[in-house]
Amino acid sequence: MSKKSQIFVEQIALFHKEKGWYPPVLEVVQGLTAEQAKWKGEGQHSIWELLAHLTFWNERWLHRYRQESVENLESNEATFSVMTAEGEEEEAWRSLIERFDSVMNEWKRELNGCDDSKMDEPLPFDPSCTWWEALSCLTTHNTYHLGQMVTIRKQQGL
Repeated sequence: MSKKSQIFVEQIALFHKEKGWYPPVLEVVQGLTAEQAKWKGEGQHSIWELLAHLTFWNERWLHRYRQESVENLESNEATFSVMTAEGEEEEAWRSLIERFDSVMNEWKRELNGCDDSKMDEPLPFDPSCTWWEALSCLTTHNTYHLGQMVTIRKQQGL
């Protein structure tokens, strides 16, 4: 594994489930009920919406990294969408956490096998950007929304 990919493995691990200077996502969502996860302050997204958004973008970039096709995006706001049938909220919430966990584990597996040449390659759909630059933005985006989740838990007194 190259130094560059090692940096991303460490950033993803800290964001995902390893304790560092801030709590990882899996610790932040641990023990939350669906009702707590759906709670919103005025003008905010809920923790559930934020986790759906993070799962969407990390999965989308993982598919791109693997050179798999991705669907056209209707709107970024749609990535925050939470739709569940009445009475199935707890199951849907747990399912989202499992999907998020799986996507992040896949990222770590992919990056563990990566070398510097991949990190320096331009994106196939945007030659003005390298994988190094794109993954830097992705990990920063992840941490930004993690901070929002921590803030929401504090607002809830959790």
